[in-house]
Amino acid sequence: MLAIKRFQKNNNLEPDAVIGPATLRELNRSPDDRINQIRVNLERWRWLPENLGQRHIMVNIANYQLAANGPDSQSIIHEVIIGRTYRQTPVFSASMSYLVLNPWWEAPAKLAREDLLPKFKKDPNVVNTFGYHVLNNKGDKLDNQLINWHEYNSKNFPFRIRQQPGILNAMGQVKLMFPNQHDIYLHDTPARDLFSKTRRDFSSGCIRVKNPIDLVQWVLSDTNAWPREKINTAVDSGKETTVSLKNRIPVHLIYLTAIVEDSTNYVRFIDDVYDRDKRVLDALSTPFSAGSVQ
Repeated sequence: MLAIKRFQKNNNLEPDAVIGPATLRELNRSPDDRINQIRVNLERWRWLPENLGQRHIMVNIANYQLAANGPDSQSIIHEVIIGRTYRQTPVFSASMSYLVLNPWWEAPAKLAREDLLPKFKKDPNVVNTFGYHVLNNKGDKLDNQLINWHEYNSKNFPFRIRQQPGILNAMGQVKLMFPNQHDIYLHDTPARDLFSKTRRDFSSGCIRVKNPIDLVQWVLSDTNAWPREKINTAVDSGKETTVSLKNRIPVHLIYLTAIVEDSTNYVRFIDDVYDRDKRVLDALSTPFSAGSVQ
């Protein structure tokens, strides 16, 4: 039992000691499978920028982990929650330029239609309980008590949904922004109990960070303008506060299913939660043809 749990935990599978399909698949991996897994991940390292940045943030989506790396080579590690398998967090690099303490949350249109509308239909009181504001397309706030949510569906939903700052806000106490075409960012979460899970693919694509105020302190540590006491005071105020970064911080979202553990220098193989390895391996295994290059 203990050996199975240890194996599951090492592979980022839920350590329930049950040899289900995912655990059985990992137990049956051959040496050739592991060699190919290393090939795939070496290729992924090749895709990264040559200069990651003297101070940078690296999020390994597959390992549910964020590392804040500085010039002193010491990393600050945070556990993270990633996108569900049907709303996968993408791989890319961008530059963090600002952060927001006590943010308002503007629900993406698709999420408002597909996730929030069913909740409003089931219990209209959710709107007030969770601090949602319902806006029309001009940005005017509407009286949600006058709205019959059952008149709407995902195809005719005409409203914008915003959520005020507070302990129930979907962003939690902070969001850290690195503008990108995917609308992905780092943020806190009110559902902090989910960090106790080994497999943590629960978000709608953005990355939820455990102990995010510690990360804020690291991000702002290159300036004397924002000591921890000032950060705490701003958070405790409950007011939305935007902080622009004097020096942008590169953020790299990567997907590695084979990593070297710093504490042991051993390779650890990780469950391919998004089933992305095969596509890369197929490309690597395809014979190169000069005639195919246009």
